[in-house]
Amino acid sequence: AEDGIRDRSPSRGLGDVYKRQYIDGVETARFSTYVKPNVPISKSASKVNHIYASTVASAPDISVVLPQFVEFVGDYDLVAHNSAFDMKFLQTALNCTGMNILRNNVHDTLDYAKDILSLPDYKLSTIKKYYNIHISSHDALNDCLICSRIYLDFFNYYIDCVICLLYTSDAADEEDSEDLG
Repeated sequence: AEDGIRDRSPSRGLGDVYKRQYIDGVETARFSTYVKPNVPISKSASKVNHIYASTVASAPDISVVLPQFVEFVGDYDLVAHNSAFDMKFLQTALNCTGMNILRNNVHDTLDYAKDILSLPDYKLSTIKKYYNIHISSHDALNDCLICSRIYLDFFNYYIDCVICLLYTSDAADEEDSEDLG
């Protein structure tokens, strides 16, 4: 599953939660909701994430959203950019609402991007430019799209490397067997 979580302070609740579920690289389900924070959203946060008081006025409370979110996630692996940051807030929110923390495997696209891309930095906005993707930043849905691109490219890159190694290894084995004959 891909994830995007915005306005993450557990004392405020999550402002924007978006999850996309993939099986074999194909999107199979989506989970998306705003969450009503417990305190006002600051003007500086609204400038970045475009979430305003009016956006979340009728949104459910975090205590309603988290059980739905956990059910949706199930035991699937999670994918996030700078996942330690997201998981800290998610796990704290789960703990604060009396829920069990998630034990899912977590894949960090920040690490993957550093493995396969050569960029001046690894912010999602920089990666977006690299891939020539023209969508807004600091939006849970769009961040999911970028994370999915990194995640899929990472695995395609390493699958190609393994195939290349197997091909090279098979060719070397054939040469060795010819030398013996």
